[in-house]
Parts: sequence; C-alpha cells; structure tokens
Amino acid sequence: MISNPKKRWHMKALKCCGFVTKVVILLLIVFCIDALHCSQTIVFAQAKPGQNNSPGNANIVIQGDWVYYSNISDGYKLYKIKTDGSNKQKLNNNCSGYINVATDWIYYRNCNDGGKLYSIKTDGSGRQKLNNDSSSNINVSGDRIYYTNDRETDKLYNIKIDGSDKQKFNNDSSWYINMSDDWIYYSNISDGFKLYRIKTDGSGRQKLSDDGWTTYINISGDRIYYGVNGKLYSIKTDGSGRQMLNGDISVDINVSNGWIYYSNHSDGYKLYAIKTDGGGRQKLNDDMTWNIKALGDLIYYGNGSDNGKLYSIKTDGSGRQKLEK
Repeated sequence: MISNPKKRWHMKALKCCGFVTKVVILLLIVFCIDALHCSQTIVFAQAKPGQNNSPGNANIVIQGDWVYYSNISDGYKLYKIKTDGSNKQKLNNNCSGYINVATDWIYYRNCNDGGKLYSIKTDGSGRQKLNNDSSSNINVSGDRIYYTNDRETDKLYNIKIDGSDKQKFNNDSSWYINMSDDWIYYSNISDGFKLYRIKTDGSGRQKLSDDGWTTYINISGDRIYYGVNGKLYSIKTDGSGRQMLNGDISVDINVSNGWIYYSNHSDGYKLYAIKTDGGGRQKLNDDMTWNIKALGDLIYYGNGSDNGKLYSIKTDGSGRQKLEK
C-alpha cells in the first residue's frame, strides 16, 4: 500500500496514462511522474530559456526576487511570493503545471482545461490560451515553446509564444525534455526510455545512451545528469564518458554550481546533495522533499511533511525556513 499522498497521486496519474502494470510500478517508484499529468501535473523548476536545468517540469520557478509556484494547498493554483517569504500573491484560478517564466510572462499547463497551454503575465493579467493540445514537459526557448502532446502519444511539438505556427517536431514518444543551446534532450519512450537528443530545427536526432528508464534530465556545461532506474548517472552531451554517481533512488534532480540536489527515495524522500563527480554525498534535511530548485546558496522545495508548503534551506543544510505560511 502506498502511504504518502504524493505517491497516491502518482498512481492515479499513471493509471490515467494507461501504462501496463510493470511500467506503472517502475514509473511510480523510480520516476515519480507528476501526479497532475492527467488530473493534472505537478512539476519542478526552470533556470532560463535555452539552459533549462530541470527536466521540462517546473512547480517552483525563481526569477529575480520572486518565486513562482503551484500552490498545493489551493488546488495547484499559480502563486508568487518573494524569496524572503513576504508578499504572497495568487495569480490565477487554474490548476497550473509545467510552469515556465520568461521575461514578464508565465507559461503553464492548465489542468482545468484539458491540459492546454496558457500564458499569463507575472502580475496575473493578460491570461490567454495558446493551443488546444494536452501539453506536458513545457520548455520555453527564445520565441518558441516546446512541449509534448499527450493526445499524440507524447510526440514533441513547438509553437510560437503567441500561440501561432504550431509544428510537430518528432515521431518519438518523448518525456523529461530539457534544452541546452540548440539541442533538446529527452527520454525516448518509444525506445525503452533511452536518452536521445535532437536539434531545435528537427535535425541531428541521436541516441546518446543504451540505458533504459532514463529520467530527470539535467544539463550542466558539457555533461548530462540523469536517473537510470533511479540511480544517478552522468554522460557527456555527445554520449561519451558515461559514469554512475550514486546508488540512491534519486528523484527531483536539480544541478547547480557543481552539486546535484535530489530527493532520496531510499531515505524517505529526504533532501540530499552530491558533487557532480560523485563525491561529497550528504543529507541536508529530514523533510519529505520534492520540486527542488537550487539557486545561489539556497534551495527551494516543497515540504511533503508539511502539506507541500514552500520551504528554503541553505546548500550546506543550515537555515531551514518555511516561506509559505
């Protein structure tokens, strides 16, 4: 029996997606595919367009001195709050997932409208629908939005930020997409969740690894950090130099300043850190941790031990603070 609410949400989501039993179990335990994908989606974090250091998923996004997040306590509505925990504001009345922030616009999946892609200004004005697809794994790069289309078995699509010029991008069922420079990296469901990449013009499709069950793709410099059956691995962006980094079942991976931060399923989803070379592994908190976003010397996360409330903690494990009262 799955005891914690996040995993129950995951099971509901995966059943909704119609995977076979073995895949459901693996995705549930190892991948923790977001609960709201069908009911709809919780997500992780985003750095900046073209260098999205999270796997196409964002429930916590930081821009300047604001944190934008999907508020679990209010039906996953979109909120913002200052990084010091002040000036909390509700921005919409939609269940919002796969949040991306670019300049003064927020792009998100509207769970209350069949997962369609929406945009809204960072002050909560100007809300508009951009497509009619059930859109997941949203990444914004330049003047285009890349996403997977649930109704087309998760094929990659892109569209302009004003909702025009929709294009189908590949024929692979794709997940955990992440972008760096002119490349899109993704887990290819059509080939056993192996790691692939393709250029943003649709050329150069390439398999990078024969590892199955690839998850939580992060790009930092010339290396990719990702999960394989839950364990942390890294590989160069050209597919060479593969190495295993830990033996923990690692979820919600986020890479920042030479460190990898992750929720350790092997230790009750507590927050851990490990160097990008595999050294220095350490536990940072005792909270059930998800939606990790590291920025500077702070890590922002949802605390499953406190109803998913927004917390921050220093990268050395000190200064733990509840931001969302």
